[in-house]
Amino acid sequence: MSFLPLTQASFGPPGSCLEVSGAFGIHQDHPSGVNHMLYARFAQKFAGVSLATVLSVPLLPPLVAAEPYEAVFDFKIAGIRAGEIAMSGRDEGRSYEANAEVRTAGVVSIFADFFYDGTAKGGVAANGRVVPDSFVASSKSPRDRRETRIEWEQGTPVFVSVEPPRSSSPEPSKQSGTVDPVSASFALLRDGPSDEICRNSVDVFDGSRRSRITLGTPQTDGENLVCNGSYERLEGEGNSFNTSSSYSFRVVYRKAGAGEARLERIETRTDYGMAALVRK
Repeated sequence: MSFLPLTQASFGPPGSCLEVSGAFGIHQDHPSGVNHMLYARFAQKFAGVSLATVLSVPLLPPLVAAEPYEAVFDFKIAGIRAGEIAMSGRDEGRSYEANAEVRTAGVVSIFADFFYDGTAKGGVAANGRVVPDSFVASSKSPRDRRETRIEWEQGTPVFVSVEPPRSSSPEPSKQSGTVDPVSASFALLRDGPSDEICRNSVDVFDGSRRSRITLGTPQTDGENLVCNGSYERLEGEGNSFNTSSSYSFRVVYRKAGAGEARLERIETRTDYGMAALVRK
């Protein structure tokens, strides 16, 4: 996917009625022509982009200080608020616990009911690498409500439960070195040293599929650092939220004090316009 910016000619100013109507293919002066199926299809597509992009993000070295972390991000597409993700957790230096919650919001929540709740616990190696011990998640999609549980030993999954089960999934014993989506998200969605962000690749295993996330070298853009990234599904069937086997995305950090970088935005192009995860 490309990251060509959306033009006002296509969608109008951000948040405007013209932008909303353009995103859904609905004429602004004919509100009675709103098609609920278009909203539902839009919500499903956006949920897929959001979850696949955000819950399978690459790792940054964890913070040394033991401190709690909380952050909330809005999901937007073509300027429309469609969902929210809340991250929380604690890094104890050699151990961590993290939680991620994803919900639909705004007009999308009227026509689509998606959610994702995940919790991960694990350790931190001497080189800063996150090594999960356990992961539990509940999710709801158009297909199913699914419960997942994974336990690791020394970096390799030794117990995997996915209910209802998938028709096929990667062999757990061959997933050594992977991390779960919440552990990956917790590591990325925090402030980190600006000279250590991006330039990384990580494999994510969620019990049903193995994916690879790669981030390139950060580029300075004023007060921001911008990293181009890519997602590739390596094994397992497509996600209920997103059946794409690969796509591109962009991560934007803002330079903070003391050489830190703060994640501000993740964005990717969709059939409905630019989807973005924006820090509140």
